[in-house]
Amino acid sequence: MQVLQRLCSYVQWIQKSKEHGLIIICGITLTCVVASLYLCQPLLLSTLDLKIYDALLKSRPAHTASGSIVIVAIDTDRLGQYGQWPWPRYLIARLTDKLREMGAVSVGVDILFAEPDRSSHRNIQKHIAEDFNQTVNSLKVPQR
Repeated sequence: MQVLQRLCSYVQWIQKSKEHGLIIICGITLTCVVASLYLCQPLLLSTLDLKIYDALLKSRPAHTASGSIVIVAIDTDRLGQYGQWPWPRYLIARLTDKLREMGAVSVGVDILFAEPDRSSHRNIQKHIAEDFNQTVNSLKVPQR
């Protein structure tokens, strides 16, 4: 009921001053047009948006690379030295630790670790216990 009374007072205010009413109706109409264009996104507007974005990117000053970017790749010699791929995760961790020690500011790894590490010491102990009913002494293996 209170909302209806407030709405009626707005309608009366608009009727008293047609100049304000015209401004409000234009504002509501413009808002509805912009909202509908945003929701339906016609091809012309989306193309125009992409062109403006491209122009803004081209106008930005280009950043030069520092020149100290290094890519560490796994080659055939390393596979012979450390074994077939995939390497255990502790070995990948040691590699990233070594890169940090050598002064790397950031390290990006393009490897997907989606499943548990099958080559971890605990996993191998579990499989030996299940398959051979034997326990493996792990006193000298670091538990990290």
